[in-house]
Amino acid sequence: GLPVSGAIVRANEVDGYSVLTEDNGTYELKVPVFVTSVYVTTPDHNAQVIGLVKDEKQRTALLYSNTF
Repeated sequence: GLPVSGAIVRANEVDGYSVLTEDNGTYELKVPVFVTSVYVTTPDHNAQVIGLVKDEKQRTALLYSNTF
């Protein structure tokens, strides 16, 4: 439930569109209209793919620790 800073958020299957999350876990990534999902990853968490919907501005990515 805590924000994750330094996570990589990138357009899935399209090179050249990526950002790092801020200290508070937020990010802003502008992608071309043909991009249908983003990939979120950090070294300490399981990766997640988030589908995108046209005109939707906010999505929450829930990352889970890869160690239990």
